[in-house]
Amino acid sequence: MMKKLFCLIATLFLFFYSKGQDISVKDTLIKKNSVLSSDTMLGIDISHYQGDINWKVVRQNDSLIEFVIIRATMGTNRKDEKFKQNIKDVRGNNYIVGAYHFYDPRQSPVAQAKNYLSTVRLQTRDFFPILDIETLRRDKSMEKLKAGLQKWLDIVEKRYKVKPIIYTSLNFYNKHLLGEFTEYPFWIATTYVSDSLSLESKVAKNAKILQFTNKLII
Repeated sequence: MMKKLFCLIATLFLFFYSKGQDISVKDTLIKKNSVLSSDTMLGIDISHYQGDINWKVVRQNDSLIEFVIIRATMGTNRKDEKFKQNIKDVRGNNYIVGAYHFYDPRQSPVAQAKNYLSTVRLQTRDFFPILDIETLRRDKSMEKLKAGLQKWLDIVEKRYKVKPIIYTSLNFYNKHLLGEFTEYPFWIATTYVSDSLSLESKVAKNAKILQFTNKLII
């Protein structure tokens, strides 16, 4: 069965969880359709939607992949059904690991943070914790959403002693988060990077990961 692994995620700065220490790769210009520079790393984003992944085939098809970011939890009590198997396989294949929480604006940010922390056990040289925010409730103000996000971020930061990465789309960022959470690294989902502009100036000053819509099919 053929599976589509959503990629590419190109990084300007790669963050690791390493006893509270920020280890980063220096700023680099990303060019479309170019060979990745030594300062850029490539990875994929997976969840249960990809089913059982043959990692041997992934390595054979795309040896440039160095890290894998995995959906771990959603809302207050849901867990991705493939998370345990995915993270075991990813670690077993010597990829750098990232794990993210899908934030539900309808539910308690405290309970959501606890769901993530009870499920994810980050290790040295993993990505920082990641918070995925893509929706805004119509009956909830942006101020309340930001307060909820901040609560989740504070709780997770207190545990790991690092600032989590915030994932969102470029459209949601520009509409709701522009100028907000400036102390946090962002993972921005977009389809466009200019050949002549750096990600930092084109998307967001604190964007550290860029997600493209390209797909790796195995």
